[in-house]
Amino acid sequence: MPRIIYKLKDGKIVPGCSTIASGWNYPDKSGAMIGWAINEIAAGRNPREQTGVEPGKLAHTMIHAHVWKAPEPTKDGFSKEHISKAEDAFLAYLEFEKQYKVIPLVKYCEQPLISERYRTGGTPDFPCLIGDDQKVGMLDFKVTNDIRSSHRIQLAGYGLIWTDCYPDMPLNGGYHLLRLGKDDKAGSFEHSYWPHLKLQEQKFILLRELYEDYKIV
Repeated sequence: MPRIIYKLKDGKIVPGCSTIASGWNYPDKSGAMIGWAINEIAAGRNPREQTGVEPGKLAHTMIHAHVWKAPEPTKDGFSKEHISKAEDAFLAYLEFEKQYKVIPLVKYCEQPLISERYRTGGTPDFPCLIGDDQKVGMLDFKVTNDIRSSHRIQLAGYGLIWTDCYPDMPLNGGYHLLRLGKDDKAGSFEHSYWPHLKLQEQKFILLRELYEDYKIV
C-alpha cells in the first residue's frame, strides 16, 4: 500500500498514528531491527532482500477482499512459505469474526481520517459492530508474533481521531486488538479488549507534541 499523505485544511502535512505511536519504541525498535539484521547476515542472508513483512501484507489484503467481497487477491510473487503463513492468519481472522459476531463497517474500513484537533492522520483497519449487543468498536489487527505497547498507543490514536471526526458515533464497543501470529497454527488468534485506553491516549498526545520538537522517527 502506498504511503498515505495526511494534510490539514490549511495544507500542512501531519504524521499518521503509526508514526506517532512508533516513537514509544524508539530507540528500542531500532535496536531490535539491528539485532535482526545481524542474525540474518550470520545466517548467510541479505537483510535487504528479506521480506518478513510479506505474510502480513498478503493476509491484510486477503482480509480486506473478504470484507469488501472483492475477488481473491493474486498470490503471484509470494513464496509458498509466505502464502501458507498468510492463509493461516486469514483463517484466524475468519474464526475471530465468527466467534465475536464482527460486522465491519465497510464504509469506514481502511479510510484515511484527519483530525484538525490532534493534528494527526490515521487509517484504522476495521471500525465495526461487535458482540451480541453490536456496539461500535475499533478493531485493529496485527500479523505478528508479539504485541508491543506502541500497538495500543496506535489504537488509542485511532480512537481519538475517530471521535474527533465522528462525534455522533462513540466507540461504546471499546477497543479490540487482534493478533494473528505468523508462526501460529491455522485458525489461532489472540484477542485483547479494552473498554477505554485513557492512559494510551495521554501517551499518544504527548508523543504527538514531542514529534514536533524531535521528529522522533
